[in-house]
Amino acid sequence: MTTLDRYVARAIMLHLALALGGFVLIFSVIGLMEELSSVGEGSYGVGDAVRFIVLRLPTESFELFPGAALVGCVMGLGALAARGELIAMQACGVSYIRLAASALQAAALAGVAMMLFAELVAAPLARSAHTQRVVAVSGGRAMASTTGFWTRADNSIVNVRDPQSDGTLRDILVYEFDADHHLRRYIHARSGRPTADGWRLEDLVETAIGEASVARRYVAGEPWAGLPRPRDVQSLLLPAEDLAVAELRSTIATLRGQRLLTHRYELAFWKRITTPLIALVMMVIAMPLVLSSLARQRQGRAVVIAALAGVGFQMFNQTFGTFALVYQLPPLFGATAPGLAMLLFGAWRFRRLH
Repeated sequence: MTTLDRYVARAIMLHLALALGGFVLIFSVIGLMEELSSVGEGSYGVGDAVRFIVLRLPTESFELFPGAALVGCVMGLGALAARGELIAMQACGVSYIRLAASALQAAALAGVAMMLFAELVAAPLARSAHTQRVVAVSGGRAMASTTGFWTRADNSIVNVRDPQSDGTLRDILVYEFDADHHLRRYIHARSGRPTADGWRLEDLVETAIGEASVARRYVAGEPWAGLPRPRDVQSLLLPAEDLAVAELRSTIATLRGQRLLTHRYELAFWKRITTPLIALVMMVIAMPLVLSSLARQRQGRAVVIAALAGVGFQMFNQTFGTFALVYQLPPLFGATAPGLAMLLFGAWRFRRLH
């Protein structure tokens, strides 16, 4: 990295941090207003709502990174233009392509840093935030909603009504079917705890349904291999967007093995992987906004346009993700289509500079 690259990168990184802070503040206030609607459920209070929003700030920062990259790049290059430095660079023979390369290097470094930040910091904090929230909202019933979660194991359908934050399970229902899809066995277990080989169900009531009879037996405890691993159980109870890449891959593999839908987790996986690349795309869009008019009196307008474009992109990206889930579009397409559309627009605008 040359002196020019470092100088441009420093200006962009400083303003990118400022833009990201502003975006996070705005969206966090909006999120807090939404979260306050849950205050009063169970033991969930205002302090719990604030704690939830604070713990999700790293995840929010990663999700808002592309939009902030656009605004930060415009602000950083605008600051250089305001001091006449961009004009001086052009006078020395620095082309638009060379300036774009310097900006993209800065975006690449920021993207790598944000990816590591999301995996090592944001995902664990988001897990803690949701665990504490559901515990409070459920009035101490821990990590389950009223219906818990459903999963499949071979010919059995399993419903866990009350997963606990410590990894144990309560109120487990198992419905086992034969090859003709007739219910042949029904099991209700009071609790389940993880073991080295899987799970151990305790206090079972097993009902076997035959052709002409029904038999019931009580068992103090027996091993059971038809449940996901404890780590995957917690992953299934968290929003897919808040899981780390490794957790998403593990969850996708588990669901595929049980022949369940994985679309939501695959979409979150590709969004997590492609977010740094989309930030680079936003840099491409930022360059024409600044370089097409270096006059100082037009810099304010460029920043306003960039801010509106950044917020608009975030909203469009989330909306398109929901659209992709509803209509079962390919996850990779659902994650990258908004960025590709912005890339085509930015390339068209950049070409007009020449």
